[in-house]
Amino acid sequence: MAHPSDVINTRQHPFVGVTWPVTGSRGNDYYVRMYDSGFDCSCIAFRKCKHIRSVEDRILGKNIFKKSEKKPLHLRENSV
Repeated sequence: MAHPSDVINTRQHPFVGVTWPVTGSRGNDYYVRMYDSGFDCSCIAFRKCKHIRSVEDRILGKNIFKKSEKKPLHLRENSV
């Protein structure tokens, strides 16, 4: 079941049909796919899950680095 996005218009979006791998907080691998009607995730959640939100954020350019990852120098705060 696809969950509609509140932040991305998925209807006829160029990424419709794309599947993103997402690693969950416990190390499990999930897959999020974009459809015309929204996103679907392979996890067991019945509601819009954090894996879908993660993909939405990546598409929008938000929170693309995990806390444990270092950002490239040109994206770090206070860089010259």
